[in-house]
Amino acid sequence: MSARRTAIAVGLGACALGIGAPAAQAQQDDAAVPEPALTAVVPAANPDFAERGGQPGGARYDGRLSLRDVFSVDSQTDNDIHILFADADFRGLDMARVADAKLNVRLESRFLLDFTQDEGLANTSLFTDEAGARQRNERRFGETQTVADVRSAFAELEGLGRFDLSAGRIWFFESGGAWVDGLAATFHFADQWGATLFGGLQPDPYSYGLTAARQTAGTFVAFEDRTASWSLGYTLDLLDGGIDRHFVSSRGHWAVPWTAVRGFFLSYYLTADLQTEASPQLTTAFANSSLWVNDTLNFGLNVARFSNIQYVRSHAETGGNFAEPNQRSLLGLDTNLGTYDQVRFSTAERFGGVYLYQQIDLRRRDTIAPGDATYYSVGVRDSDLLETGVFWHARLTVRNNFQSDSSELFVEVARQFGSTFELDGSVAFLTGRSQVAPQTQDVLVYDLRGVYNFSPALYFALDYELSQETNVVQEELETSGDLLVHTVFTRLTWRL
Repeated sequence: MSARRTAIAVGLGACALGIGAPAAQAQQDDAAVPEPALTAVVPAANPDFAERGGQPGGARYDGRLSLRDVFSVDSQTDNDIHILFADADFRGLDMARVADAKLNVRLESRFLLDFTQDEGLANTSLFTDEAGARQRNERRFGETQTVADVRSAFAELEGLGRFDLSAGRIWFFESGGAWVDGLAATFHFADQWGATLFGGLQPDPYSYGLTAARQTAGTFVAFEDRTASWSLGYTLDLLDGGIDRHFVSSRGHWAVPWTAVRGFFLSYYLTADLQTEASPQLTTAFANSSLWVNDTLNFGLNVARFSNIQYVRSHAETGGNFAEPNQRSLLGLDTNLGTYDQVRFSTAERFGGVYLYQQIDLRRRDTIAPGDATYYSVGVRDSDLLETGVFWHARLTVRNNFQSDSSELFVEVARQFGSTFELDGSVAFLTGRSQVAPQTQDVLVYDLRGVYNFSPALYFALDYELSQETNVVQEELETSGDLLVHTVFTRLTWRL
């Protein structure tokens, strides 16, 4: 469906007012309340995975190859946007045998190419005389980084006695997102328990390149069965031979055996930096609970805290964390090392095929312009309107934000035609005003998307989006006035 892209476009349009939440929160705001998950198990990565590729006990594989293109123009500037993404993801199990061990491989990669970023300084996020004294339009993309993004690429020997050995570029979600170009060894000292030791070079976090200047090492223990998973780890990051960051991390998920209810799930995640003066310093922490009273009624509670990672050596020359290039005109050279707290309560109820949900967020930040915020959303969706096969979804969101107020109405309708074609359209209307400056704007976003399945393995998606900003009042008169943004998304994906 097009809800995610619509939310992104509305966020771009609202950027001039500061309506949007931080990036770490945007994904949560964008996600609708899920349908009931009535099985109390740790979910598999792909339920069809075991059926792919050959006879039982043979090689199994999963993955995709995808090309995505974004082309966007607006009515105020000549800064057209044209970005191409190429994704290649592959996972193979038992691809070969080495002694008694299985050979597994994993690849997650992306190549990003921006066709328009080199068309002069007028297309960057910098305000300079060389750019013709052009005021940067905050409602458009800043300078885009062209990069070959290889997130994971490694081979694993599974089952060398009680050991598993891996080599390559590995990302460990069990250890707070530790990332290594090197080696890892896992010792299974019980059926559900294992301990992993890893070390090597650390990929450059900005270019994703291989670099000898950064090193990393760490260890973690992990537990997993059908109803629970848990891990605890420690990671040390070095830069030019000195400590840059070291931290502890832990995560857990538990399907609580409670016979009085249909399902009760608890989860948490945290990382804490150890090199700070006030050690340990939490950089990420959240806890989540989801209670299914019966097959249709759900209550959820989420508590979270976020703060900036506090490096030692990476930013020694600047004396602090350094803002990204397209944020410096707003944030300056140093970002604030404060905290961002959130409490979210949600409830959902299903009546036949109609699904009602609502949630309220209470937020507080101790960063740039400290303050409080309250978000409230209520929505309804139906996967089969009047037994016509039409999916529809409507949501109203009201935000009393840190330095702005806004409200958003979103409506989406979709229908599947046979097994080959899907069509959906949506309309989103957002209105907002600043609490600290004479700034207001309305944003109206229309989206129409079609998906055609050439086969079960190959599909093509075409998406047109029109974003219209009206009633714009700003202090920067150069960028005020109505704005039309036309964006075309295309995607061709082959499922392996």
